[in-house]
Amino acid sequence: MITPPPPPSPSSPPPTFSSENEWGPYTTTRDFDAKAAIILITLIAAVITALFFFQAFLRFLLRRLRHQIKPIKSLPVDPPPALLFSPSTKMAGASSDCAICLSDFAAGDRVRVLPSCGHGFHVKCIDAWLASKPSCPTCRAAFGGGSSAGAGAGQPEP
Repeated sequence: MITPPPPPSPSSPPPTFSSENEWGPYTTTRDFDAKAAIILITLIAAVITALFFFQAFLRFLLRRLRHQIKPIKSLPVDPPPALLFSPSTKMAGASSDCAICLSDFAAGDRVRVLPSCGHGFHVKCIDAWLASKPSCPTCRAAFGGGSSAGAGAGQPEP
């Protein structure tokens, strides 16, 4: 007689969940490790994505700021010639300082003396001022340009 083969025995018993096991479905470390790895990979991907968008947002802001800053336009009229300052340079008023940057003139500084009023200023200071306002910063006299040195008696710059 032929007898039927015995039923296959399970290699390992299925996990049982008891009220004592608080981890529930994470009963084996293999399940826990796999799910922890998925969560970790997802978090890393989220951080990389957030950094990418933050960097893109910063670039957008910087581009907008760069377009809002207007460069100094060229002077609308010819400025008077630059002079080298010396103690004998004659300018209107008794002050020997630049009314724009408030620093004293030193021997050898490049200055411009406005022909309409005779006030003197550093070249960089007065060029930036005249690019936005066509008047003297000290007395508000209109600056019409011209190449005469007016009241200035300094040495023309080489």
